[in-house]
Amino acid sequence: MNGLVGVGGKPKPNQLAKLGDIIFRSRGQTNTAALLNEDVKSTIVAAPLFRVRPDIKKVVPEFLLWWINQPSSQSYLASRSKGTMVKMVSKQGLEDLEVNLPSLEQQKKVAEFFSLSMREQQLLEEIKNRKAIYTQGILMQMASESRPTASNKKPGFDAATSTPGQTQSRARN
Repeated sequence: MNGLVGVGGKPKPNQLAKLGDIIFRSRGQTNTAALLNEDVKSTIVAAPLFRVRPDIKKVVPEFLLWWINQPSSQSYLASRSKGTMVKMVSKQGLEDLEVNLPSLEQQKKVAEFFSLSMREQQLLEEIKNRKAIYTQGILMQMASESRPTASNKKPGFDAATSTPGQTQSRARN
């Protein structure tokens, strides 16, 4: 175990996280969930996280993820949380969350639409970031092209000897 000490032997198969599991954050300001969309071998989900293993014959994992993260579900979970400094949703609180389950086909459509919507948001954020970098580059280029040098310095302002008031009067002459 690479120098780590194991306690209690090997974990049971139902304790290990696997592809398609939903990991729910039970403590903190928000109690959102995430989907394990890649295989994580020999990983145990520890407190304060809960592992939710959807029955794929009844529910599409991506649909359940979307449902848990909806504002109405988040409000319900917040109402079930306990604690003064650090809020915590109990396992029972999460299990009591009612989930409206349409047909598997409809769940897949919702999940796909949600996935496309999330991808759109990521792309828009990337465009926004790239545009800001591009705009900053253009502005810096424009500023450096118009920067006065000793040979093309415009009269009217010398930062070392003038004040803005003097510059205005000199510029009028």
